[in-house]
Amino acid sequence: MIRNDQSDKDSVIPPTVSMTDVEESLTEQVRELQTEATIRKQRHINEVEKIKSDFAEALHHEISGYLTLINLHTLELGDHINTDPEAQKTYNHLQDVTGALIKKAKIIQQDLYPTALRSGDLLDALVLKFAEFSFIKPGIQFEFALPEKLSPLKSEIGLGLYRITQEALNNVIKHSKASMVSIMLVDNVNIRKIQLTVADNGVGAGDLSPSLTTRGLGSMQDRVDTLGGQFYFVSNETTGTTITVSIPY
Repeated sequence: MIRNDQSDKDSVIPPTVSMTDVEESLTEQVRELQTEATIRKQRHINEVEKIKSDFAEALHHEISGYLTLINLHTLELGDHINTDPEAQKTYNHLQDVTGALIKKAKIIQQDLYPTALRSGDLLDALVLKFAEFSFIKPGIQFEFALPEKLSPLKSEIGLGLYRITQEALNNVIKHSKASMVSIMLVDNVNIRKIQLTVADNGVGAGDLSPSLTTRGLGSMQDRVDTLGGQFYFVSNETTGTTITVSIPY
Protein backbone atom coordinates (compact mmCIF):
# COMPACT_ATOMS: atom_id res chain seq x y z
CA MET A 1 0.00 0.00 0.00
CA ILE A 2 1.40 3.36 -1.10
CA ARG A 3 0.92 6.27 1.32
CA ASN A 4 0.41 9.72 -0.12
CA ASP A 5 2.61 11.83 2.16
CA GLN A 6 2.26 14.88 -0.07
CA SER A 7 -1.53 14.80 0.39
CA ASP A 8 -1.06 14.78 4.16
CA LYS A 9 1.25 17.76 3.96
CA ASP A 10 -1.17 19.74 1.81
CA SER A 11 -4.20 19.11 4.03
CA VAL A 12 -5.40 22.10 6.03
CA ILE A 13 -5.39 21.74 9.78
CA PRO A 14 -8.34 23.68 11.27
CA PRO A 15 -7.28 26.38 13.69
CA THR A 16 -7.89 25.81 17.36
CA VAL A 17 -10.87 27.82 18.68
CA SER A 18 -10.81 28.69 22.35
CA MET A 19 -13.89 28.89 24.56
CA THR A 20 -13.11 32.57 25.07
CA ASP A 21 -13.40 33.17 21.32
CA VAL A 22 -16.73 31.32 21.22
CA GLU A 23 -18.10 33.27 24.18
CA GLU A 24 -17.02 36.59 22.68
CA SER A 25 -18.62 35.68 19.36
CA LEU A 26 -21.89 34.68 21.03
CA THR A 27 -21.85 37.81 23.15
CA GLU A 28 -21.42 39.96 20.05
CA GLN A 29 -24.28 38.15 18.29
CA VAL A 30 -26.55 38.65 21.30
CA ARG A 31 -25.59 42.33 21.42
CA GLU A 32 -26.45 42.73 17.73
CA LEU A 33 -29.80 41.00 18.20
CA GLN A 34 -30.60 43.22 21.18
CA THR A 35 -29.73 46.32 19.16
CA GLU A 36 -31.96 45.19 16.28
CA ALA A 37 -34.82 44.48 18.72
CA THR A 38 -34.44 47.94 20.28
CA ILE A 39 -34.49 49.58 16.85
CA ARG A 40 -37.67 47.67 15.94
CA LYS A 41 -39.30 48.71 19.22
CA GLN A 42 -38.36 52.35 18.65
CA ARG A 43 -39.68 52.25 15.08
CA HIS A 44 -42.98 50.79 16.30
CA ILE A 45 -43.30 53.37 19.09
CA ASN A 46 -42.57 56.20 16.65
CA GLU A 47 -45.21 54.94 14.22
CA VAL A 48 -47.84 54.68 16.96
CA GLU A 49 -47.02 58.13 18.32
CA LYS A 50 -47.19 59.62 14.81
CA ILE A 51 -50.70 58.20 14.36
CA LYS A 52 -51.76 59.54 17.76
CA SER A 53 -50.30 62.97 17.03
CA ASP A 54 -51.93 63.19 13.60
CA PHE A 55 -55.30 62.12 14.98
CA ALA A 56 -55.04 64.59 17.86
CA GLU A 57 -54.34 67.38 15.36
CA ALA A 58 -57.33 66.36 13.22
CA LEU A 59 -59.51 66.15 16.30
CA HIS A 60 -58.49 69.63 17.38
CA HIS A 61 -58.69 71.41 14.04
CA GLU A 62 -61.59 69.59 12.38
CA ILE A 63 -63.91 67.59 14.63
CA SER A 64 -63.78 70.01 17.59
CA GLY A 65 -64.27 72.89 15.16
CA TYR A 66 -67.40 71.35 13.69
CA LEU A 67 -68.76 70.62 17.17
CA THR A 68 -68.16 74.22 18.23
CA LEU A 69 -69.95 75.43 15.08
CA ILE A 70 -72.94 73.18 15.84
CA ASN A 71 -73.00 74.55 19.36
CA LEU A 72 -73.04 78.16 18.10
CA HIS A 73 -75.86 77.46 15.63
CA THR A 74 -77.81 75.71 18.38
CA LEU A 75 -77.47 78.79 20.58
CA GLU A 76 -78.85 80.97 17.76
CA LEU A 77 -81.73 78.55 17.31
CA GLY A 78 -82.63 78.84 20.98
CA ASP A 79 -83.73 82.46 20.50
CA HIS A 80 -86.62 81.30 18.30
CA ILE A 81 -88.10 78.39 20.27
CA ASN A 82 -88.81 79.87 23.69
CA THR A 83 -92.55 79.63 23.11
CA ASP A 84 -92.58 75.89 22.37
CA PRO A 85 -91.97 73.70 25.48
CA GLU A 86 -91.18 70.54 23.50
CA ALA A 87 -88.83 72.37 21.18
CA GLN A 88 -87.17 73.98 24.20
CA LYS A 89 -86.71 70.53 25.76
CA THR A 90 -85.11 69.20 22.57
CA TYR A 91 -82.93 72.30 22.35
CA ASN A 92 -81.70 71.86 25.94
CA HIS A 93 -80.89 68.21 25.28
CA LEU A 94 -79.01 69.10 22.10
CA GLN A 95 -77.02 71.71 24.02
CA ASP A 96 -76.10 69.17 26.69
CA VAL A 97 -75.05 66.55 24.15
CA THR A 98 -73.01 68.99 22.07
CA GLY A 99 -71.28 70.40 25.16
CA ALA A 100 -70.47 66.88 26.37
CA LEU A 101 -69.04 65.94 22.96
CA ILE A 102 -66.81 69.03 22.91
CA LYS A 103 -65.46 68.20 26.36
CA LYS A 104 -64.94 64.55 25.41
CA ALA A 105 -63.14 65.55 22.21
CA LYS A 106 -60.76 67.73 24.23
CA ILE A 107 -60.08 64.90 26.68
CA ILE A 108 -59.37 62.45 23.85
CA GLN A 109 -57.14 64.98 22.14
CA GLN A 110 -55.08 65.53 25.31
CA ASP A 111 -54.97 61.79 25.93
CA LEU A 112 -53.64 61.12 22.44
CA TYR A 113 -51.01 63.86 22.53
CA PRO A 114 -51.07 66.54 25.25
CA THR A 115 -50.69 70.11 24.04
CA ALA A 116 -48.12 70.79 26.77
CA LEU A 117 -45.83 68.09 25.41
CA ARG A 118 -45.76 69.74 22.00
CA SER A 119 -44.01 72.67 23.64
CA GLY A 120 -41.78 70.35 25.68
CA ASP A 121 -43.43 71.00 29.06
CA LEU A 122 -43.55 67.59 30.71
CA LEU A 123 -44.40 68.97 34.16
CA ASP A 124 -47.53 70.78 32.92
CA ALA A 125 -48.63 67.68 31.00
CA LEU A 126 -48.25 65.52 34.12
CA VAL A 127 -50.12 67.99 36.36
CA LEU A 128 -53.05 68.00 33.91
CA LYS A 129 -53.00 64.21 33.76
CA PHE A 130 -53.05 63.96 37.57
CA ALA A 131 -56.01 66.35 37.70
CA GLU A 132 -57.84 64.24 35.13
CA PHE A 133 -57.32 61.01 37.07
CA SER A 134 -58.31 62.69 40.35
CA PHE A 135 -61.57 63.75 38.70
CA ILE A 136 -62.21 60.31 37.21
CA LYS A 137 -61.50 58.47 40.48
CA PRO A 138 -62.35 60.73 43.44
CA GLY A 139 -62.21 57.68 45.72
CA ILE A 140 -58.46 57.35 45.21
CA GLN A 141 -56.12 59.75 46.97
CA PHE A 142 -53.46 60.96 44.55
CA GLU A 143 -50.20 62.32 45.91
CA PHE A 144 -47.48 63.59 43.65
CA ALA A 145 -44.08 65.18 44.10
CA LEU A 146 -42.59 67.02 41.14
CA PRO A 147 -39.51 69.22 40.91
CA GLU A 148 -40.05 72.92 40.29
CA LYS A 149 -38.20 72.57 37.01
CA LEU A 150 -36.50 69.87 34.97
CA SER A 151 -33.25 69.70 33.10
CA PRO A 152 -33.73 70.05 29.33
CA LEU A 153 -34.96 66.69 28.04
CA LYS A 154 -35.17 65.25 24.56
CA SER A 155 -38.75 65.10 23.31
CA GLU A 156 -38.71 61.30 23.21
CA ILE A 157 -37.74 61.15 26.90
CA GLY A 158 -40.52 63.53 27.94
CA LEU A 159 -43.06 61.64 25.86
CA GLY A 160 -41.82 58.29 27.19
CA LEU A 161 -42.11 59.38 30.83
CA TYR A 162 -45.59 60.76 30.18
CA ARG A 163 -46.79 57.53 28.51
CA ILE A 164 -45.34 55.37 31.29
CA THR A 165 -47.10 57.51 33.92
CA GLN A 166 -50.32 57.34 31.92
CA GLU A 167 -50.15 53.54 31.62
CA ALA A 168 -49.23 53.07 35.28
CA LEU A 169 -52.16 55.22 36.45
CA ASN A 170 -54.51 53.37 34.11
CA ASN A 171 -53.40 50.14 35.77
CA VAL A 172 -54.06 51.61 39.22
CA ILE A 173 -57.61 52.56 38.26
CA LYS A 174 -58.47 49.35 36.42
CA HIS A 175 -56.75 46.64 38.44
CA SER A 176 -55.24 47.68 41.77
CA LYS A 177 -58.29 48.39 43.98
CA ALA A 178 -56.03 50.95 45.64
CA SER A 179 -57.15 53.82 47.86
CA MET A 180 -53.90 55.75 47.49
CA VAL A 181 -51.31 56.26 44.76
CA SER A 182 -48.15 58.34 44.86
CA ILE A 183 -46.17 59.64 41.90
CA MET A 184 -42.66 61.01 42.30
CA LEU A 185 -40.39 62.48 39.64
CA VAL A 186 -36.76 63.15 40.58
CA ASP A 187 -34.19 64.88 38.39
CA ASN A 188 -30.77 63.56 39.44
CA VAL A 189 -28.68 66.29 37.88
CA ASN A 190 -25.34 64.99 39.18
CA ILE A 191 -25.65 61.65 37.37
CA ARG A 192 -27.88 63.00 34.59
CA LYS A 193 -30.71 60.58 35.17
CA ILE A 194 -34.40 61.19 35.72
CA GLN A 195 -36.35 58.79 37.91
CA LEU A 196 -40.09 58.18 37.96
CA THR A 197 -41.82 56.17 40.69
CA VAL A 198 -45.52 55.24 40.75
CA ALA A 199 -46.65 53.33 43.85
CA ASP A 200 -50.08 52.22 45.08
CA ASN A 201 -51.43 50.40 48.12
CA GLY A 202 -53.62 48.00 46.14
CA VAL A 203 -53.87 44.23 45.82
CA GLY A 204 -50.84 43.77 43.61
CA ALA A 205 -50.59 42.37 40.10
CA GLY A 206 -51.17 38.71 40.90
CA ASP A 207 -49.73 36.30 38.34
CA LEU A 208 -47.13 38.32 36.45
CA SER A 209 -47.00 36.13 33.34
CA PRO A 210 -50.29 37.24 31.72
CA SER A 211 -50.19 40.67 33.33
CA LEU A 212 -46.96 41.65 31.59
CA THR A 213 -48.94 42.08 28.40
CA THR A 214 -52.48 42.71 29.53
CA ARG A 215 -51.52 45.36 32.06
CA GLY A 216 -49.22 47.35 29.81
CA LEU A 217 -46.01 46.40 31.61
CA GLY A 218 -44.55 45.13 28.36
CA SER A 219 -45.13 48.44 26.59
CA MET A 220 -43.61 50.34 29.53
CA GLN A 221 -40.57 48.06 29.44
CA ASP A 222 -40.24 48.60 25.68
CA ARG A 223 -40.26 52.37 26.07
CA VAL A 224 -37.62 52.24 28.78
CA ASP A 225 -35.45 49.91 26.67
CA THR A 226 -35.52 52.27 23.69
CA LEU A 227 -34.46 55.14 25.96
CA GLY A 228 -31.54 53.18 27.44
CA GLY A 229 -33.04 53.14 30.93
CA GLN A 230 -33.89 50.67 33.68
CA PHE A 231 -37.35 49.40 34.60
CA TYR A 232 -38.16 47.99 38.05
CA PHE A 233 -41.44 46.34 39.03
CA VAL A 234 -42.33 45.14 42.54
CA SER A 235 -45.78 43.88 43.46
CA ASN A 236 -47.54 41.83 46.12
CA GLU A 237 -51.01 41.64 47.61
CA THR A 238 -50.08 43.22 50.94
CA THR A 239 -48.01 46.26 49.94
CA GLY A 240 -49.37 46.96 46.46
CA THR A 241 -47.37 47.75 43.34
CA THR A 242 -44.38 49.99 42.75
CA ILE A 243 -43.02 50.85 39.32
CA THR A 244 -39.70 52.67 39.11
CA VAL A 245 -38.13 53.94 35.92
CA SER A 246 -34.66 55.46 35.59
CA ILE A 247 -33.68 57.10 32.30
CA PRO A 248 -30.39 58.82 31.39
CA TYR A 249 -30.44 62.16 29.59
